[in-house]
Amino acid sequence: MVNSTSSTVYRVFRQTVAAFGDRSAIRFRRGGKYVRLAYRELEANVMALRRALYRLGVRRGDRVAILSYNRPEWITADLAVQGLGAVTVPIYHTLPSSQVAFYLRDSGAVAVFTEDAQQSAKLLDTRHATPPLPVRDVIQFVGEPPVANGGMRAIPYAELPFSASDDAELDRALDEMEALVTPDRTATFIYTSGTTGNPKGAMLCHTALLHTSWAARQVVHISESDVFLSFLPLCHVVERVGGYYLPISVGAEIVISEGPFALAQELAEAQPTAFICVPRVYDVVRERVMEGIRRMPPLSRALALWALRVGTKQAASRERGLSSGWMSAPAGWAADRLVLRKIRDRVSGGRIRFLVSGGAPLNPETGRFLQSLGLTVLEGYGLTEFPVISLNIPGRVQLGSVGHALPEVEVRLADDGEILVRGPSLMSGYWDQPEA
Repeated sequence: MVNSTSSTVYRVFRQTVAAFGDRSAIRFRRGGKYVRLAYRELEANVMALRRALYRLGVRRGDRVAILSYNRPEWITADLAVQGLGAVTVPIYHTLPSSQVAFYLRDSGAVAVFTEDAQQSAKLLDTRHATPPLPVRDVIQFVGEPPVANGGMRAIPYAELPFSASDDAELDRALDEMEALVTPDRTATFIYTSGTTGNPKGAMLCHTALLHTSWAARQVVHISESDVFLSFLPLCHVVERVGGYYLPISVGAEIVISEGPFALAQELAEAQPTAFICVPRVYDVVRERVMEGIRRMPPLSRALALWALRVGTKQAASRERGLSSGWMSAPAGWAADRLVLRKIRDRVSGGRIRFLVSGGAPLNPETGRFLQSLGLTVLEGYGLTEFPVISLNIPGRVQLGSVGHALPEVEVRLADDGEILVRGPSLMSGYWDQPEA
């Protein structure tokens, strides 16, 4: 197990490759079918992209943005940037060109990875902006990029200056450069939403990003056999540390989601063991199940509602640390066999060990519903500046709470009720705004 304060994102990844090279790292859809990328194959892609970025002039400390929804290339790009000791600047793909331009200008990004021509156009739309954007290269993952001018180069991902074969000498030189990166060096800027003014770039170092995955493994068992469905945008700090850095730190598999419309099918086909999401998605799951029950014939509807009541009662007993009693055991068994297991398998794929909910309070009714199905729901609390502060622990779940502070995280309340927190996950500060 990697010590949270003694490594970098890139080194953790390379250690995982050494231990689990032949295991699947990423599963994603291409042509309607799932394709697996082994850790060793991902490493080869990362190293090739690292060489290409170096040849384009990216150096240690440079900022490189990613403007894309989740895809294998997102992870490859991030790891390649980390392998150069540079700084990743994730940007939500849903943002308009004006906000994209703000992030690029504020961060001083020298290169940007974009998902497709639509995303590239957001940059090229602002090429005449004043002051001009700092971007030299726009690297597009899919398709042919629009024509660029105004000092920017638009490059299809497939046409990057990859080596025809391994360049061992350059790899050694780049490894030596990356070895000089200390865990307290900034690895990423993650911008706040800007609800209290202009967005601010929270600077998170390698220790801050890796501490959450280390701390989570102290309270929740995670291993190389786990499968994480990556649904929240990788720009989101919780998905970044919990749905990406956590699995790659143990050799688990990441399944890349294609978005909300594909989620139900992905859960059934990918059968993840872990899923991190915002409460609204869980609300939709409950609403759809209950709507389906309301449309059932009267006898089937009565059976389903009875089973949910039994499941809710047993979940409440578990939460209080009590046995549900020997008399209710047959009812619980029958409810699960006849109804609950079928619903649970349909909404979760059948292998889920735990669901994580964060980003907003979980509706208690939704939490009780999921627990009644036999699903473990772990609510947590964190923010951009401190990715995960607290989390419910399996076996000690309390609905409506955000659980216990993670190991090495200290929390107290100020006299005015403000939550004060410190620990290894805390950001270094806001980029170019020391006074903030």
